[in-house]
Amino acid sequence: MYQFSNFQRAEIGPPRFPSLADGYEGVLKVEKTYVNDTRFGAKFFCEMTVMSSNVAQNPVGQRVVWKQDLTKKDVADNAMLQWAAGVLGVHREDDATVQQLKDAMQGLLHYAINVSEEANNFTQRYVAAKARATKTKQERDFTAVDFYPYVPG
Repeated sequence: MYQFSNFQRAEIGPPRFPSLADGYEGVLKVEKTYVNDTRFGAKFFCEMTVMSSNVAQNPVGQRVVWKQDLTKKDVADNAMLQWAAGVLGVHREDDATVQQLKDAMQGLLHYAINVSEEANNFTQRYVAAKARATKTKQERDFTAVDFYPYVPG
């Protein structure tokens, strides 16, 4: 007979929103940012609403999540910087502003994960995104997302 685990330790986690589909291009609105400790280590989560889309798997109005594993610092730092630059409207080619963002990242992310949504520098902002299927070094499938400043019009 199967022996069940200890349900007194169990927790009902946050909703499991879908990720962006391979080939997605569109605009997202940041709704919520936080860090959770998972059984594989800390992960940063960004819940967003799809504002425009070119793929049926991610229709306008759908809530999606982008997550970044924080245990691999060389990968996480680059991905988090690109995400923050896109959300805050910092263009990659603007070296001076990119440097200012790098200098401010720790403080900005503190607000993104520890401070109320009203004081969060990232929520209610728009970001352009493109998603593509790729593989990890270990040959596991995943969808990479590139973030860019949203320019209305």
